[in-house]
Amino acid sequence: MLPELYLPARGSLIDLTLRQFARSWGFQREYCHYYLYHLPTHLREALVAYLSIWKDPGHVTLADLKAILLPPQKQEGDEDEDVELLEDEYLDPNIANKDFRHLDLSHSIGTSLSLRELTDLLFPPKPAATKTITAASLHTAELKESWEDSADEED
Repeated sequence: MLPELYLPARGSLIDLTLRQFARSWGFQREYCHYYLYHLPTHLREALVAYLSIWKDPGHVTLADLKAILLPPQKQEGDEDEDVELLEDEYLDPNIANKDFRHLDLSHSIGTSLSLRELTDLLFPPKPAATKTITAASLHTAELKESWEDSADEED
């Protein structure tokens, strides 16, 4: 276990709940997929640690981390009204996970999770800018008489 990782006291209600949750993770990930993202950070951190210990195969996968760290995606069979109501309550993952400090992936890196997959999940590539504007290009760009002139040239 990682230092300073919140883990509930052994035998406490939260401990027993997280342990059972991890043991039945396949069902829980599907059934609770709209609620995992909204758990408090310390419980999501503990859930990842419990998954690394108590999940049947014993390995945390990329799908498991996405279920915990990212807002749920619309799935087939979801009612549109319910999904729209939930989507309004989703926080941006950068905001929701800003306090996420411990990611216990014991026995997972290299077996069920590659370092590349983890890097892409935690640090998604930024979208490419359509056009880079520099200070030099601003000085060298010729001034147009009106915005209509520049629109006509682009067409």
